[in-house]
Amino acid sequence: MPDSAGTTDQCDDTGPLSYQQRQIWLADQNAPEIGLYNEACALHLRGPLRLDRLRLALARLVEDNDALRTTFPVRGGELVQAVGSVAVVPLAPVIDITGAPSDSAALDAALSLARARVESPFDTGQGPLMRCFLFRLAEEEHLLVLNVHHLVCDGSSLRLLLRQLAARYVGQARPERRELACYLDFARGQGAVA
Repeated sequence: MPDSAGTTDQCDDTGPLSYQQRQIWLADQNAPEIGLYNEACALHLRGPLRLDRLRLALARLVEDNDALRTTFPVRGGELVQAVGSVAVVPLAPVIDITGAPSDSAALDAALSLARARVESPFDTGQGPLMRCFLFRLAEEEHLLVLNVHHLVCDGSSLRLLLRQLAARYVGQARPERRELACYLDFARGQGAVA
């Protein structure tokens, strides 16, 4: 977002992949139909859910994390990572499973549907490389599933994203942005050393 000086606190650029990203991308191309590098987690939510607040929290999460706006297109015959400035809210329409015969049946059905969705491959060249699914199990019980490609998020980073999402949902102030350092800068640094 532009600040009062007209500068932006987001990375909006293209550049090389890191060595690790290139290895993951190449391996992913060998079996693109199986979603081998999809990371996922499920949150069982109990209590009233404010869907508008969840959508806003997700939008801010994507806006604040350059990796969640990154894609991996081929441009000019060269594979690059491209960090976009547009924050796409990745929440799919709510899937209502309230008609299940029991609470455990609803949860089992949601997990089964979630598994099929998180195993679906990402289009790494087009993105987005994050998807979210919300299952309504009962009036005040939901299952939120976050699904990201390993090119932009590993397990440790996913835990951090969950903490950030929870903070945004309850209305905590967004953290102050320190001097921008995005993963693209790291990848450029690797290339300079090589």
